[in-house]
Order: sequence, then C-alpha cells, then structure tokens
Amino acid sequence: MERYKGGMDTLLLGTAVEAIVDRVPFDMVDDWQECGEHVMRERLSHMPEPFAEATQRYSSDPRDYLISTVLRHCANSKSRDRNLQIERSQYMITVAEHINEHLGTLLAAECGILLRCFSKLEYRNYVLQKALIERILHRGQLFSPYASVSAVVTLGDGLSSGPSSLWISNISDTNRLLRRLIALIKVNIDKFKLSTLSRLTNAISRLNSDVSDLLVCIKNNVVEERLSEDLVNEWTEEVVHFIANGFSRKGLLDKVLFDFLRDRILESCPSYSVDTLVSLCNAFSKFGSAYDVGYVELFSSLGDEIVVQRRNLTNRHVCVVSNAFAMSCIFHETLLQVLDETFVFAIDQYDGRQIAMMIHAFNKLGYRSSNREFIWRTCTKHLESYNWQGLSMVLHAYTKGELRDEATTNKFCHRLEELFDNLESSDGVISNSVDVPQPTTYVSLVYSLVKGNIFHCKTLYRYLAKGCLSNIGSYEPDEIANIAVAFSKIYRLEMASSSQDSVLTSLTREILEGISHRIADPAVSFTAFSMAKVIESLGDAGVPQSAHAILGLIKRNILILDRLSYTHITAIIRALSTLGVHDEDVLAVLNSLKHTKRVRHDTELVAITNC
Repeated sequence: MERYKGGMDTLLLGTAVEAIVDRVPFDMVDDWQECGEHVMRERLSHMPEPFAEATQRYSSDPRDYLISTVLRHCANSKSRDRNLQIERSQYMITVAEHINEHLGTLLAAECGILLRCFSKLEYRNYVLQKALIERILHRGQLFSPYASVSAVVTLGDGLSSGPSSLWISNISDTNRLLRRLIALIKVNIDKFKLSTLSRLTNAISRLNSDVSDLLVCIKNNVVEERLSEDLVNEWTEEVVHFIANGFSRKGLLDKVLFDFLRDRILESCPSYSVDTLVSLCNAFSKFGSAYDVGYVELFSSLGDEIVVQRRNLTNRHVCVVSNAFAMSCIFHETLLQVLDETFVFAIDQYDGRQIAMMIHAFNKLGYRSSNREFIWRTCTKHLESYNWQGLSMVLHAYTKGELRDEATTNKFCHRLEELFDNLESSDGVISNSVDVPQPTTYVSLVYSLVKGNIFHCKTLYRYLAKGCLSNIGSYEPDEIANIAVAFSKIYRLEMASSSQDSVLTSLTREILEGISHRIADPAVSFTAFSMAKVIESLGDAGVPQSAHAILGLIKRNILILDRLSYTHITAIIRALSTLGVHDEDVLAVLNSLKHTKRVRHDTELVAITNC
C-alpha cells in the first residue's frame, strides 16, 4: 500500500497543470485525489499493484469515464448562455441515465464527486441524488470524508429550496438519511483532514435540523486534536473562516477554540479577502461585548484590514460589519466613517431592513454621521417600496433616533394604514402572498409607536390591536411583555381621553385579558425582567381579571425575584396593591427583597457620591 501511495502521488504530481485545470474544478482537486486513491485501493484487492496502477492510468472502466466526463463538464461549464444551458440540460439527462446504469458499482467517493458536481451545475434530481446518498451509506463502502460532506451539502440545498422541494415533501425520508449520515460521520470523525472538517462544519451548521450532537463531536475533535503548534499551517484562511462561521451560526462558542482562532487571525488577516474579514467580524460578534471576552485587538485589526480593502465592500458587507461592531460595542471611528461613506454613496440600493440595521448600529455606537439628515430624508422618501419587515425596522430606528418631525411621523402612520387597508380590502387574497405582516411585526410596530409617544394614529392602533389579539396565543414571553407595556399605555390614555375610541378601548381590554390568560399558563416561562414588565403593566392598567394570574406567576418564579432591581420590586408591590392582591407570604418575600435592594442601592449611591 505504501508503494501504491507513492505511485498515486507520482501520477498526480506528474499530471500536467493544464490537465487539472481543464478536467477538474480547482476546488475539487482534493476530492478527485481521494476518489483516485479509493479506486486504486479497490483494484488492488483484485490484482497485483503494477497492473492496478496501469489500469488506473489507462482504464476503460465506464465508471472512470463517467466521473472524468462529469468533472470535465463541471470545470468548463461556466457560461450562462441560454443555448449552452439547454445543451447542459440534455447532457445531464444522459449522465443521469449512465449513473443509474452503474449505480450499484459506484464507490462512496465516486458518489461524492457526482453529488458535488451536481451542486456546482445546479442540477436537481431528487431520485438520483437520494440514490447516490444511499449508496454512500451502503454497508461495506469505504468511508469517504469528501463524499459525506457532499451528501450534507445536497441535503442542505434540498431543504432550503422551498416548500415545493421533494426533500421537504418527503421529510421523513430526508431526516432518516440525515440521521444515518450523521451517525456515520461521528464514527469516522478522526478520518477527516482539517480542511474537510471545516467544510463539514460550515455545511452542517446551515441545516435547520438539530445537529448539535455532531457539532459538539466536531468541536471536541478540533479542540483535542487539531490545536497543536505542529498543525498551525493547516489553519488556512478557508479553514478559519468555515470553523468560525459554522460554530457561531449555531451558537457553539467555545472560548478555547475561538481564542485559538483569534491568534491565527491576528497573524494572517492582512492576507484575508474582504469576504472572510466580514464573516469573521460577524462570527466573533456573537460573543457580545469584545471588552468582556478579550477580543478588542481582534476587532481593531479586522476593522483596519476592512478599511484597507474598502473598495471591495458590497452593500451586504457594510450592513454585516456595522451590525457586528455594534454588537461587540467597538467604536472604530475610521471604519465607521468608511462604512458611512460607502452606505450613503449607494443608499438607493439598500432595502428597508438594511437601512434600519445601519441606523441601529450607528445609534448603538453613538456614531453621529455627518450624513444623518440625508440618510433619513432618503430613507423616508421611499417608504412605499419597503416590505413589512423593513418598514417595521425603519420605524423602530426612527422612534429611537433624534431626527423626528411631525411630517415624517405622519408619513409612517399613513403608509402603515395604507398597507393595512389594502390587506383588509383584499378579502384574503394578499394573505396568500409572501409579504404579509408576521405576528412579530405587529409587536414591533405597536411597541415602537408607543415608545416613540406616537398616539394620534388610532386607526393604525386598531389594526395592530386586531393583529396582536389574533396571535396572542403564539407569542413568546418577551413579546408578551412588550405587548403588555404597549397596550397598557394605550388603554390608560383611552380611558382618560375625552374622545375615547370605543373600538380601540375594547380591543385593548381584550388583549390585556388575553395576556392574563397566557401568564396563568405554567408552561410559559418568563425571565425575571419580562415578568416584572408584565406585572407592572397589568397593574398600571388596573385589570382585575389578572390578579390571580399575577399571583400565580410570582409564586412560580419566586426564586428568580432576587435578579430584579429595587425599582422593579417596588413596582411589583405597587401592582399587587392596585389589583387588591393580598398574600402574606408573597408580600413578605417581596418586602424583604425590597429592603435588601434598598440597602444595596443606598450603599452604591453613597459610593458614587464619595467618588
């Protein structure tokens, strides 16, 4: 076998460069080499090595011809010309027929080559792709790391192709294949090269399925086996990119691993592409404040390199980097100026969601753009072009900003009312389209309006109340808390108004009663802060039906009350008093906490005063 390996190396190194360029896609050379090794290994089991090598060089095996022609087609098929597309389609039909003819003899590595070529050629054939994956999983097959990655990518492409995809229509079969594939990979995890393991990490993290077990297995293997100084050269730009991106995408933020990645990035980032730099900013931003986790130098270096490569920034890059630095709480002034200039130069090409992301990032970092008035004028000039999500995000940014005026506020309200009018008058037709308000959109809109003290648009509030009421049973605890805050304020203003809107008042009361039913459900798990917001809001609104539910909520969460501040504890006690709730045990706990928090609060004030 050692002689075989040498023979293969000689064969591959002796191959003319132009032959590889013409016959094998550049990023598939490793796959091709592995496939050749597996084919040679199979032939060695049937004939002496000299004959096997000769057969490898001058083979007339139909499988070899099939693989080589598909690879050649993949390497040279880059044109988008319609005639060539038709020719390609006809060619792939012929290829599919030949694959089906020889399917029972294909090795796993050969199946992997075909699947990856299909992916590159954007060829979709559910039955054939499924058969190739099953062949990879067939008992007795020699395990192929590259083939397993190609199989994962194929499943990922199929599951992300929309509801019409046969992979989704046959989801039970798809999940069965995925489970078998994951089990096979876990058993053979030590057979992966680091480069292939990084590709696997990136591919598996894109799946919406629960793949945490496999990711933990990969992470353990990398941390325990791949971080030694002897292997530093294997940590190429692509490997660093895929590993950081894959684990951060699923929230698997191992500090030891990411500290190692930080060191590699600081050594090599001047040679990285702007795509990689942007992706790494996004990955490390998942840790939150860079000051708290020791990544300030990293973000400084990444920012410096992005400034150097400013001419290569796309709209997506600008948004992602801005958001990443905002999440990491890093004020890189030179970078922010570059992002600001790049953003303003192409602002008409950004959608509402992207514009909102930029404004949020600038606001969070305290960056005062010299172009902020122009940004807002341009942003609000085209409100009619934004979808629901984009419009809600822009409104949220607007209500939190400093540049507000009555005309712009009215424009937002008018546009939203117009959308709701169209939705209602369509008699359900629009509800079948993609762009309809999602349940979370109602929450975002009403919360932004209330926090921005915009209360004159009662027609809009009626629409939002109807939307929230129809989805009240599906909201998460944090969303319930925001709804409670918003509609408590609306209800109190309506009750105190001389021109009360009876419809809005009735809808608001129903929502607050619906919230009371939700918080009575033991299955709904609140954080301490969300619980305090709900209790204070219901108390302020004076909803007597919520008294029993609030008491039950406090009792179920008695152990987390200590996480609340003195102000929150006081607000809860006040709400209980307003609603006429008298429970000696609960009040004893709350008053004890209030006293403790008050002492701590006063001590902190004294310390601040002395400073």
